[in-house]
Amino acid sequence: MNAMKAPSKLRLFPSVLALLVACNNPPTGELPAELVVVQAPPSAGAPGWVLVDTLKVRLVDPAGNPRPGALVTWVVTKGQGSVAEMSATTDAEGISAALWTLGDRSGLNELRVSTHDDAFVTFQAVGEAFRVDRLASATIEMGCGLVAGALWCWGEDFWAPTPPPSHHDVLVNQSPGLVDDTHDFVDVAVGFLSVCGLDVQLEVWCATRDAPQVAPVNGLPPSRRVVADRSGNPPQYCALAVSDSTAWCWRGNAAAVQVPGSPAFTDMWMDFTYACGLRADSTAACWGDGPLGDGSTGSSDTPVSVSGGHRFVELAVGLRFACGRTAAGAVWCWGKHDPRRGAGIVPSDILNPALATTGAFRIGAGLWWAQMMSAGPMVRWVGAGYTAASRPTGLSQLPVVGFASNDLSCVQLVDGQVYCLGEMFDLSSVPREDNYVSVQPVRRFP
Repeated sequence: MNAMKAPSKLRLFPSVLALLVACNNPPTGELPAELVVVQAPPSAGAPGWVLVDTLKVRLVDPAGNPRPGALVTWVVTKGQGSVAEMSATTDAEGISAALWTLGDRSGLNELRVSTHDDAFVTFQAVGEAFRVDRLASATIEMGCGLVAGALWCWGEDFWAPTPPPSHHDVLVNQSPGLVDDTHDFVDVAVGFLSVCGLDVQLEVWCATRDAPQVAPVNGLPPSRRVVADRSGNPPQYCALAVSDSTAWCWRGNAAAVQVPGSPAFTDMWMDFTYACGLRADSTAACWGDGPLGDGSTGSSDTPVSVSGGHRFVELAVGLRFACGRTAAGAVWCWGKHDPRRGAGIVPSDILNPALATTGAFRIGAGLWWAQMMSAGPMVRWVGAGYTAASRPTGLSQLPVVGFASNDLSCVQLVDGQVYCLGEMFDLSSVPREDNYVSVQPVRRFP
């Protein structure tokens, strides 16, 4: 909560997009009191989150003297958010204060503050999540994105050295923080407590919590794509060489090495101990822990062809399973039927691609989950077996266009706004695992 500021007359800054209207009836007998704005809201906030500023108004009489003990009413009139008054009546300085939580959808929010004699003030704020040009997330507690070539990250695992100020004990290190704006990045990948970006010079630069300044990867040829696993510590990253489209991988500070037997890939995806790529003819090849979709249970350090001759337009790779989407929207999966362990779960194998579902236009995967976008609501399921399908929450009627680099921890709306799973922020007030919440926008002070 903001420290109490000295009362002042209304002061507005150009960056504050708030509609402030004071309306007072003409005097008839005793003049009505007037509401004076002491602290207005910021112009924008994240949908579903409380605004960082405490709203404050002062009730004064016609002579400008404060009126203590008066009832002031705070009512949300647009946006379906909520307001929490700090006290039922004005204090000794005539001040009434409240915290405003915006509605959980992007768009205009409005709040009316009024008295019994019809003095009122109207505040406006736009619900808008953090926007990126390109989105990536690989760990459930951290996401990153590119904004005009600059690299930003957020989440519970992010190490932002100077997080945006917050006064409500939320979104401290979880808010987006700038990692690097000295390179013009065009691709980004996230691993455990680390991030790597590919710049326009075809060089990959990485940063970690222990070494937060980006540094180039040793031994890596000029590259055109970078991906990461979700669980390795240190995580494994891979890139595709520009010269021949072969895969090169590295962990931590180790030099990058070429994947043995790597063919030319048009694109690739990976997770912990499991990676797959698409060839120019749209067939898939995978390597790592088996089963790899070639009809066997064996593991392989070199890419092996996925059986069936299916032509895919994209892949999604989870923990020891993968799925591929065809141009017609069919989703075929292989690997572990259910990669989870414990609670009586015994992972079974799907050795060759099996049809999971149809009608998909995007797919993604987490450690255990696969997920798809279709004409209807998003649907997710566990592992390679399309069983126990469920629907994630928090995105109803929002125009989602894609997953973060085919990872389902974060999604992107058509206008670049970012929503991530509640686990990424680990807030007790947010349902975990399958509920998407907006990423707090960066606050810009006047």
